[in-house]
Order: sequence, then structure tokens, then C-alpha cells
Amino acid sequence: MSWRTANKSAMLPSYSRAPQCFSLTGGITMDHLQNIDQQRRYVLLMMMSLVVIVGGLFAGLNAVLGLTGLAVAQFFLVLYTLILIPRVWSARRMLPWTLAALLPVLGIMMLALAWPDGSPSVFVWPLLVPLLAHFLLGRWPGLVVAVLALALTALIALLRFGPAAVMDYPVVVINYALIALAVLLLSHVHEQQREQAQAALLRMALSDPLTGLGNRAALVDGFERLRALAARHATSLSLLMLDVDYFKRVNDRHGHEAGDKVLAEVAELLRERLRESDFICRLGGEEFVVLLPGAVGRHAVEVAEAVRRKLADASIQHNGVPIPLTVSIGVAHYGDDGQALDDLLAAADQRLYQCKQEGRNRVSGGDIEVRPAS
Repeated sequence: MSWRTANKSAMLPSYSRAPQCFSLTGGITMDHLQNIDQQRRYVLLMMMSLVVIVGGLFAGLNAVLGLTGLAVAQFFLVLYTLILIPRVWSARRMLPWTLAALLPVLGIMMLALAWPDGSPSVFVWPLLVPLLAHFLLGRWPGLVVAVLALALTALIALLRFGPAAVMDYPVVVINYALIALAVLLLSHVHEQQREQAQAALLRMALSDPLTGLGNRAALVDGFERLRALAARHATSLSLLMLDVDYFKRVNDRHGHEAGDKVLAEVAELLRERLRESDFICRLGGEEFVVLLPGAVGRHAVEVAEAVRRKLADASIQHNGVPIPLTVSIGVAHYGDDGQALDDLLAAADQRLYQCKQEGRNRVSGGDIEVRPAS
């Protein structure tokens, strides 16, 4: 088998001892954004449907009342929205289409507020803007759009009715301002709590509660991201599969609490030894998987050997009793061993089995072998 050892410039810097943290947010970005986009798509389509219905009614009513210019503007907004709906339904990226649908609605709303012969009752509609902006754009962009819309509403009201209106109708002005502020704050706090709750649920779904590392689901997403980066930048990617040797003996001799301590310690030692850009997961039981972006051929095997030595030299004790720790590691290489995660896992697992057959506490990288120091 031919292993890729050329193109050393594509390798990342040497694996120095540095802190490493598994990034759940990075690992779930794609699926997370797709879920958010889907939720916002439904909200946007509902808003656009209401724009067609309500906008059509107001266009007809304003035409009857002689507000021809405003009626024409509202008619064109309805037509524009109808044209936009099929595109929003099939759009892959929601933000540009959300802005394309929302900003004209806000523009026509401000035009209706400023229309000289328009009814003052139309000033109730801007109170919906904070809700719409936060639901469609998220916490901070929604806040910015909502504040700008409410500030522009206040400016239009001041220019249209004059400062005297504040003195003539102070209760109306105060009530409107308080309601607008309440809706703005409630929308913002609700969106903040929703984002935090969703992030917490996603972290729980994609993390291993014992070690704090990612789980198998996080590994799938992490591999796709790193594979895309490797393809885009013409760099390499390797996978390590680690198995704690004789782990059943630890549980049998010292108890499951000691076994849990060993697994947590392995996770911590991996964090210490590997780089921040490396991707560490607990596959299940006593098995761990590490993705090494930029590591290729012998470099990846040397990293695996350094990890093996680090764990073998670790001093783990439970209730004052030392627990010896060694691991066996199988190494697979993106491209040479396949391009799918299942292919790399199968290759690494086969080499891990080879390590077990040859006595454990060793690394196997196919044709690239590293034997433990005697």
C-alpha cells in the first residue's frame, strides 16, 4: 500500500503540548443552521402570506378611500411578495431572502405611517416589528432592525403630528411607548432564552456526559467539516482509533467508578497532548477517535505513538491504588484508506485489532509501523 508522505508543506506545525477543547458549536454548525433556517422559513412564509392577504385588503380599502398612491404601493408589495414566495420555499440560504421579503414590508409600513391622509390607527402595526425581526433574524440583528423601525416610527409621528400632539395626548403617547418597549424587551429576552435552550439541548445531544468529548453524532459532523476543508485546501486528514487495553479488568478489579475515572483521565490527557484544531470524540465504551487535520502518513503515526507514550506514562490512582494504563491505536488516512468516515473507521479498527493480536500497547498505521520502545 502506498502512503502519502510527500507535500510536507501541507502539514500543520509539530504537535506541541497545548490545551485542546472540543468545540461542540463548531461541530454542529451545519445541522444547527439548517434547523434554524427551516424554522425561520416557516415564519417568513406565514408573514408573507399575511402580507398578501392584509396588503390586498388595505390596497382595496385605500383605493376606495382615494389614497391611490398608497394603494398602488401596497398592490405592488402584494405582487412582489407573491413572486417571492416560491423562491423562499426552495431557498438554501434564508438570510438574503428574509431581508428581501422583510425590508419592503417595513418600507411600505413606514410609507403608510407617513401618508398625509392616512389613518392614525396604522401606527399600531410597528408594534409587530420587534416580534417579526427577532423571529426572522435572530437576537442581535433582530434587535437592531426593531430599534431602527421603532425609532423611525417615532420620527414619522413627530413630523406628521408635531410636538403639540405629545402635549395634547400624553396618555396615548406614553402607553404606545411603553407597549413598544415591552414588546421589544420581551422579544429580545425570549429569543435569547430560546437560543440558549437550543444550544444546551444540542450540546447534550452531541456530547459524551462522562468525558465532555463529542459523541458519535458529533464525529459524523466533525468529519464532514474537516473533509471539506481538506478538499478545499488540498491538505491531509488522518484518523486515530484508540482503545484502552484490558479495560474490563479495571472494572472487575477496581469497580466501575474507577473505570469511569480512567476514561475521564484518558480524555483529559488527549486534550493536553493534542492540538486545539484536532477533533476528539468518545466513540463508545473504552474507544476514542481523533481526527488529525493536516497530518499525513508517518506524521500521523508519530502523533499516535506520542499519544500512546503520554498515556502509558500517566499516573492514575483510585483510592490510593495505582491503575496501569496503556492504549492500542489504529491509524487510517483519508484518501489512501477511503474518503468516507465508515471506510476510515473500518481501516483504523482493523489496525487496532492487529495491535491487540500483537500484544497491545502499540500503534499500527498499515505499512507504517511504530513499535513501543523497549
